Amino acid sequence: MIVGSGAAGTELSFAFKARWSKFFGEDIKVTLLSSTPQILPGSHESTVKITKDELKRCGIEVIYNAKAKSIAANHVEL
Repeated sequence: MIVGSGAAGTELSFAFKARWSKFFGEDIKVTLLSSTPQILPGSHESTVKITKDELKRCGIEVIYNAKAKSIAANHVEL
């Protein structure tokens, strides 16, 4: 789970998915948490659309309006 859907968090979700799926030899689950109703705040709408399409294509789930309350080794409390 990646907390934060700005440029860094979004890029990290793609990197984790690619690297760890290859490492484990199977598709891993990656979830991106956005504290707002949109990813990449402040970005042009065409950039957001392309990125959302790519997240979907890669199987990266996005949870919107979610704020991490606490983070533990095996779960994130929203």
